[in-house]
Amino acid sequence: MYFYNFFIFDFFYYNEKSKIHFYIRPLYYYTKTFAPLFLSGYIILKDSRSTFLSFEKTIINIVKASCIIAFFQLFISQIFQNLDLNEIIGLKRRYINTFDTSILSVRVQAFMTEPKDLACFICLAAPIILKKKKYILFIFSIITALLTQSQTFVVLFFIFTIIFILPNSIQTVRKYILTSLLIIISLFQIVSSSKAFIFEHYQDFKDNPIVELIANRAISRYTDFYDIIDQDETEFIGMPIQRDQELPIIKFFKEYPFLWITGVGPGNTMFINPSYFEGSSFFMDKVKGDVAPTITMRWFNYIVHFGSIIFIYFFFSLTKLESNNSFTNKYYAFLWSCLFFAIIDIYVVIFYCLLIKEKNETKYYL
Repeated sequence: MYFYNFFIFDFFYYNEKSKIHFYIRPLYYYTKTFAPLFLSGYIILKDSRSTFLSFEKTIINIVKASCIIAFFQLFISQIFQNLDLNEIIGLKRRYINTFDTSILSVRVQAFMTEPKDLACFICLAAPIILKKKKYILFIFSIITALLTQSQTFVVLFFIFTIIFILPNSIQTVRKYILTSLLIIISLFQIVSSSKAFIFEHYQDFKDNPIVELIANRAISRYTDFYDIIDQDETEFIGMPIQRDQELPIIKFFKEYPFLWITGVGPGNTMFINPSYFEGSSFFMDKVKGDVAPTITMRWFNYIVHFGSIIFIYFFFSLTKLESNNSFTNKYYAFLWSCLFFAIIDIYVVIFYCLLIKEKNETKYYL
């Protein structure tokens, strides 16, 4: 990237602050992104108490606590209708509709960073909850996830459904991953091509609480495009993308297509020219060199930073381990498929390390 930038294209943006950051940003990025992952993996590999059983037990306990907290937050917010009190109990102001007093005015988050983080975690726990036959917990957890009003939950739940109804004859983790993603992307393409029809009929039901809870925000991703943006520009392989996060990067990559192979380098999305972010909420921060976009779609994130060749190597390296247990393989494939859409790197690393431990223990007993 340094060679490309200084000797060929000079496509990065600098101010006095970002010139210094350009040389130290990769170190910061590696530390921030990978240090927690390597540390977590090291602890799991060294701790004899870290097993699939303990992993499942921990996940279920967190879901139970999250559901209790979420319903408590919802109850307090509806009783007192006080923004300051809502923030005290963990409801961030930006996720509260002050013009609405219904149950849908609040997006619960159970002390997680965002409502979608809670929805994502519950969806990752769903297969484990069903495996343990905790059906009442499953119902309450799904209701909790729906109360986050997160479209991420809708997508991940589709992935969960697809992977766990696929026949066991598929066998390999990679085939599960690629099959599920092919189906999901095909569904996105169908929705994208039919959005005019869907939106026309959606208008008749948009005030229905059930439709508002489940589909309102997901459909709005296809219909609400900040008025000034061409709808075709806000989609990527049929999927709606965030105007102030992924969209500027895709535009940048369209101008420099070789970056799909090489990537921009670790952390260097901070130095993409602010002109690509014009109209976004943090445009001025980009001009000052103070902010880098957060890419939720993690497959896309790693391709952007490291290039497709490196990502493919990571993918094949981390998916070659498989278990003799069909559920374990499906769940690992489920995590990788969800990684396409959500920031769940830590779960993938944890499960991969548990697979390594299982393989080593099997060798030991053999």
